[in-house]
Amino acid sequence: MQNMETAQCAEEMAQAEKLLGGRLTPAEKSLVGVLMQTKALRSSAKDLFNIYRCQPYRFPDLMKKQIKSVELLEGKWDQKGSKRRWTFVDDQCGTWDDIVEDINDQAMSIMWTLQKGIVPQQRYSILKVVHQFFAHEDGCLAIVTLAYKKKHARIPAPNDYMEFLIKMLEAADRPPRAGTNEE
Repeated sequence: MQNMETAQCAEEMAQAEKLLGGRLTPAEKSLVGVLMQTKALRSSAKDLFNIYRCQPYRFPDLMKKQIKSVELLEGKWDQKGSKRRWTFVDDQCGTWDDIVEDINDQAMSIMWTLQKGIVPQQRYSILKVVHQFFAHEDGCLAIVTLAYKKKHARIPAPNDYMEFLIKMLEAADRPPRAGTNEE
């Protein structure tokens, strides 16, 4: 069992190094981590990828109680290098700026990195998110990967941010078909 845990830890560190941009020192390894979650959704992979890639400005309509606005600061919505500002309804969350680091149309994945945000930057020096979508049965599977680097060891993993990323996926998913018992 210990060998399996060691292998899993080594795999997580390798993934963290890849996402965070290079080799980590032993001191940094204690501050970084990767959270990953898979969610089955009703929408097609192509439709959800399109929202994340080209239409993030739809999130204020999809999540009225959480997101006030999403603005394009630089570039184009569907372009690598574009910068966006997310303004949250909760004033304590404030505004967060991110940059789209990569878009892979064939793999249906998009990666973005937090650039500014008072609340998350109090705890984390790096927050990087990858959304990837795969066709699956009557919808798709979405995999969300959140790589992070804490400012110090006492900071918890950003599980609340991962929960919010999953809520975003659920909000972007199409509603159940009429006449079904789905929620």
